[in-house]
Amino acid sequence: MRSLLAVLALGAVVACDRDPVQPSTDLAPNFSATSVRDVSVQPIAWDWYNKCLDETMHFSGTVLVSFQWVTTPNDTRLNIRWRFRDGSQLVGLTTNDVWLTVPGDHGINAGTALGDFLTMHERLVFRNPTTGVVLEWSSSITFVTNARGEVTVDRMNYLDDCTLRH
Repeated sequence: MRSLLAVLALGAVVACDRDPVQPSTDLAPNFSATSVRDVSVQPIAWDWYNKCLDETMHFSGTVLVSFQWVTTPNDTRLNIRWRFRDGSQLVGLTTNDVWLTVPGDHGINAGTALGDFLTMHERLVFRNPTTGVVLEWSSSITFVTNARGEVTVDRMNYLDDCTLRH
C-alpha cells in the first residue's frame, strides 16, 4: 500500500514540475454574425377544426410579435416570441363556447442552413372560463432547403395535435 502511495506522490511531483505550455493561437475562435430584430403588433383571425373539441374554432385577437434573425457565414437562425393581447379568444362555431388565451409567451425556435431542414414547433394554450378545462393545441412544420436554396414543406402537422385537461 505504501509503495502505491509513493508512486502516486512521485507522479504528482513530476506532473507539477512541468513547464506550462501556451495554447496554440491557431485555435482562436473566428466568429462573425449579424442580428436583426423586429417587434410588431399583428391582428389575427382564422378558423380551424379542433379534433379534441370536434368543432371548428374561430380565433380572433392581436399578438405582440418579436422576430430575431441571427445570420452567420454558415446559417440563419430565427427566434420568434409572441404574447396574446387582452381580448384574444377562441369561439366554437357550433357551441359558441369561449376559450380565453392563457397568459404568457408562446414561441417558435427555428433555424436553417443551405441543404438543411427547419422545424418549427408552436404550442397554444386556452382555458374555458366556464368549465376550467384547458385546451393545449400544438403544431409542427418541417421545411427543407435544397442545394439551390429553394424551400419546400416536407412535413406539416398544423394544429392537428391537441389535449384537454381539467
